[in-house]
Amino acid sequence: MNWTRVMKISISCIIAFIYLSACSKNTSQSTDLVLEMSGDGRMQVIRVPINELGKVGINERSGGIRVEIVLPQQYHTKLESITREMVGGNMVIKLRDETVSSGKIFEPLSQGRFSFDVPSEKEALSLFDRMGMKPSYHLRVSHEEVEASKRNAEILSSPMIKKAFEALTVRKDLETAINYARKAVESEPSEPAYREILSTFYYQQGNKQMALDEMLTAERLSSSEDLKRYPGILLSIANLYVGFKEYAKAKEYISRVLSDDPNNFLAHLDLAELYEKMGELDLAIRQYLVISKSPDVAFQAKGTEGLDRLQKK
Repeated sequence: MNWTRVMKISISCIIAFIYLSACSKNTSQSTDLVLEMSGDGRMQVIRVPINELGKVGINERSGGIRVEIVLPQQYHTKLESITREMVGGNMVIKLRDETVSSGKIFEPLSQGRFSFDVPSEKEALSLFDRMGMKPSYHLRVSHEEVEASKRNAEILSSPMIKKAFEALTVRKDLETAINYARKAVESEPSEPAYREILSTFYYQQGNKQMALDEMLTAERLSSSEDLKRYPGILLSIANLYVGFKEYAKAKEYISRVLSDDPNNFLAHLDLAELYEKMGELDLAIRQYLVISKSPDVAFQAKGTEGLDRLQKK
C-alpha cells in the first residue's frame, strides 16, 4: 500500500472538512437577521436565524412600500421589553453585515412584529430573495380604496369644507369648524359627505345626539350602492349607538356591513368590541379569531390581542 498517497489523501480530506465547516459556520452567521437597538448609551442586540422567521410580507396600504416581518414566538417578549425601554432610541436592521433599515423606536414592538419602508416593490422582493424567503402576503391598495380616495379629494375641494378643516387643524377652533361645515351642508343639503363631516365635528364637541342625527341623515341621502362601497357611514352610526348603549341597533348596523362584505375586518373588530361590552365573551372570541386570520398584520395583531385578553378572563 502506498502510505504516502494515503497520508496525502487523508490530509486533503481534513483540510476540506475544516474548510467546509468554516464555510458552514460563516453561512449560518451570515443568514442571521440582526436587530441592534440603542439608546442612552446602551445597545441591545437580537439575532434571529432566517430559517426561524415567522411571516414576512409586503404592505402597500400605508401609503408607501413596507416590508413587514414577524419574529418567532420565543423572541416576542424580549423584543417588546427592549423596545419599551428604548422608546426614542434607534433600531438598525441588518442582513448579513448589510444595513437594510434604520430609524427611531416610536413605541414598543409587540407580537414580534416590526416593519420598515423600502423604495420599491422590486427592492422588497430583492431583500426577501437575499433572505431565501418568499413573502407570505402582499397587501395592495384595492380599487375601492382608490375610489374612496378620489371621493375624499372631491369632498375636500369644497371651499367651506377646506375652511372647516383649516379652522380645526391650524387654529384648533372647533366651533368655527362646525359653522363652516354647517354652511357646506346648507349649500348642498343632499350631499351626505358634508353631513358625515359635520357629524364628526359634533361628536368631537361632545354633542352625540346631533352627531347621530346628522349621520342618520347621511345614511338616508346615500344610495344602497354607495353604502356598500363606503360602509363608513353605517359603522359610524353603529359606534354612535354604542355610545348610547343601544347595543341591538349597533349590532344591526354592523351586521348590514358584514352581510355586504364578510371580509370587512373593521366591522368584525367593531362587532367583537360590541360583544365584549354586552358581556357575550364567547361571541367576542369568535370575532377576534376571525380578525386574527386577516391578511392585514394590523388586524392580525388586534385579533391576537383580543384573544389573549379574553382567554385570561
